[in-house]
Amino acid sequence: MRPAAFFTGDKVKDYVSRKGHITGACSLPNEELFTGPDFVYKTPETLEQVYGRRGVKKDTHLITYCNSGQAASVGYFAALLLGNENTTLYDGSMAEWAQINDAPVSTEAPE
Repeated sequence: MRPAAFFTGDKVKDYVSRKGHITGACSLPNEELFTGPDFVYKTPETLEQVYGRRGVKKDTHLITYCNSGQAASVGYFAALLLGNENTTLYDGSMAEWAQINDAPVSTEAPE
């Protein structure tokens, strides 16, 4: 749910103590979920393709997160629109995860 530059660690918010992303996560910037300047969600068929390109299906256990927990709600809601009721929003997101010393963090670029 974060822009690619935050995912790879090229950018970091001042309240996030480590750069990168949760190891094993895939990148899905919120911009890919909308169409037009009014931030209208793409059609369910298109959203299914967007998630599908990342290996996410309707029954995949999906955990959305961002930097602070707010933007993650966009992907969380989009997944619910698709019928994925196995979706969790990690409200602590990277701000919390990065403070856990042994929590795995990676800066590898998304595939």
